[in-house]
Amino acid sequence: ALAVACAWALPAGLPCGLAGAAAMLFASGALVAGVFAVAAHGAPAEQRSRAGSLYAADLLGGCVGLLGAGLCVIPALGLAAAAIAAAVAAITALVFV
Repeated sequence: ALAVACAWALPAGLPCGLAGAAAMLFASGALVAGVFAVAAHGAPAEQRSRAGSLYAADLLGGCVGLLGAGLCVIPALGLAAAAIAAAVAAITALVFV
């Protein structure tokens, strides 16, 4: 939903400002924390091994996504089209996961 909101706001030229950016970052962080908590849910002995692997995968995915978006996708498509592509990717991931 957050990716869709960004994809809608960017082409419309809506001013977000610092407060809007902070709200989107807060919402994104809260959603990632919720997904992390659900994914690591299990017996206490399993949580330690799961948490480390999940955190490493989260960091690696963030680094790859940042480099891919910043160096390839945004320069090729532009910011608005890249936001739409991110929204489509997020919705596709929700459907298949």
